[in-house]
Amino acid sequence: MKKMLITLMLITGLFAQSNMTLVGMTLVGGINYSTIAGDDIDDAENLRGFRFGIQKKLENGLIGGVTYSQRGYSISEKNSYYDNYYGDVTEEIKTKFKVNYLTAYVLKPIPMETEIDFFVGGELGYFMSAELKLRASYKDDAEDYTDSETMDFDGDDWDDIDGNKLDYGFVFSGRYTINSQMSIVGTYYFGLAELTDATDAKNRSFQINLAYGL
Repeated sequence: MKKMLITLMLITGLFAQSNMTLVGMTLVGGINYSTIAGDDIDDAENLRGFRFGIQKKLENGLIGGVTYSQRGYSISEKNSYYDNYYGDVTEEIKTKFKVNYLTAYVLKPIPMETEIDFFVGGELGYFMSAELKLRASYKDDAEDYTDSETMDFDGDDWDDIDGNKLDYGFVFSGRYTINSQMSIVGTYYFGLAELTDATDAKNRSFQINLAYGL
């Protein structure tokens, strides 16, 4: 929670240093459903995280924003079989890998005649931290146990596994306007950068956000 508050202060400070006032800004926040894709990835599943930040319409008509975003993926492996000695055996391993980024984006609006608008643009993210959760369970006719472990990664740890500090990609977004202050935004992030140098895996994320104009 402390890191989240510091990040929110940093986000606000970035806009303040650009001679922007809070008037005309929009708070954005919501849920990320993220995964990874690539030649080395077969069975990655969506992982839920969050996203919050602030954005503003620029003088050139584009929209610029800064957010704190969680991306990542989950993988579940389950194996069931019969053993003559242990009986029915079930082994399961669940992996959840969450990566936190400070992101900046620029979007070009494509206005429509209805309450729905579309946007296209790009986003750049910088690695802040990561968390790996492992949960292994085993069950047979006589035993049933579960073991779990959590590993935290800072910048140095990320360098040790050849992780890339920068993430970048395309953004495709649609907005439904509720009223003059509130809107619902759906965004798809198509990452172009490898998560690590050792693996062909890129971030993919679908975001559902609520935007509130100040």
